[in-house]
Amino acid sequence: LCHFGTFGTFCIDRTNGKLIWERTLPLKHAVGPGSSPIIHDGKVILIQDGMERQYVIALNAETGSTEWETDRPPMDAPTGDQKKAYCTPIVITDSNGREQLLCMGSQWMVSYDAKTGEEFWRLYHGKGFSVVPRPIFDGEAVYFATGFGKPQLWAAKVDGSGDVTDSHVLWTVKKSIPAKPSPVITGGLIYLVDDNGVASCIDSEDGSNVWSKRLGGKFSASPILADGRMFFCNHDGEVFVIKPGTECDIEVTNQIEGQIMASPAVIGDALVLRTDSALYRFDR
Repeated sequence: LCHFGTFGTFCIDRTNGKLIWERTLPLKHAVGPGSSPIIHDGKVILIQDGMERQYVIALNAETGSTEWETDRPPMDAPTGDQKKAYCTPIVITDSNGREQLLCMGSQWMVSYDAKTGEEFWRLYHGKGFSVVPRPIFDGEAVYFATGFGKPQLWAAKVDGSGDVTDSHVLWTVKKSIPAKPSPVITGGLIYLVDDNGVASCIDSEDGSNVWSKRLGGKFSASPILADGRMFFCNHDGEVFVIKPGTECDIEVTNQIEGQIMASPAVIGDALVLRTDSALYRFDR
């Protein structure tokens, strides 16, 4: 499946390269599309948060036909530029057994029923816009960055209904929060790096800072956890390998030729990195 925002969504047969279906969902992205799709329960879920309209849509994965379509909550912003967002959804199951589709957007975090598109709950996080970081979930709470403006990290319970802004926020952190890289959580600790190269470890229980370390350089790629290590990649091609824990343990720093802005990926025992000029695969 290939999704290029307003330029088209395409389902391709990987065995022969033939086109199975395509859809065009016009949207004014401003600086270009950025939201990634997910496939869940036979549906392709797309966050379509543009300048003129903001909505979430589910397509039939086999045919491309629309299964459901739901508009986002109203936004208080002077221009469409502050209503757009580029986030990727996640699917979770709460303590009540509800399967939720969490779709972060400008000003609102919203939970939907993945089967029908019906809204479960919404949480107003303020004036944040052009949201890029993907939310993370630890089985109890969702953690999300609020986007451009003055990025914050929020923690919220997911067992509510309706507007939960005044009832379900657990804590917020306002310092050294990324506008682009997504956070990682493991062992009750949240790891992140802001756009200016400051890495942080935050206790998921109360939002307290465990450690902070300036890695240096600019960051757009999200850190990734693989084989018990975290990999942080900056624009200059530096890859910092950090061992998770309550101390900032940088085990090694590697230098890759080219600029890294795309997040790394893991395939089996291999780490894949994409630069502005090449695709690298590193086997374990």
